[in-house]
Amino acid sequence: MVTPLQVLKTARKLIAKKEGWTKGTCARNRSGVPVDWDESSAVSFCAYGAIYRAAIPLDSAGDRVHLKAEDFLKKVIQRPTIQFWNDEWERTKKEVLAAFDQAIANASKKTTKGSRR
Repeated sequence: MVTPLQVLKTARKLIAKKEGWTKGTCARNRSGVPVDWDESSAVSFCAYGAIYRAAIPLDSAGDRVHLKAEDFLKKVIQRPTIQFWNDEWERTKKEVLAAFDQAIANASKKTTKGSRR
C-alpha cells in the first residue's frame, strides 16, 4: 500500500528538479506550455499537480492516497486550497519545498507513531 509519506516525498522530488516547479497550471512541458499533470511531456508541476503525478500511478488499490497527502500539505500551508496557495504571486519554489519538507516531517511522525502500536 502506498502511503501519504511516499507520495509527499515523490512529489517533492518532482518539484525540486531544476525546472520542476510552476505556477498558474498543474503542469507544463519543456516549452512551458500548460499540459495535464498526467501527460508524459509534463516536466514541471505546481504543488497540487506534483501530488497527483506522484500518487495516481502508485495508487493501484484505489486508496485515494493523494487526498491524504494533500491533507498533510494543507495543514502546513493553512489554506483550504493548495492550488491558490501555490499560485500566489509572491510564492517561491523555496517556500513550496519548505512546505513539503514540513508535511513530510509530519507524515513521518504519524507513520512512526502508527508503527509503534
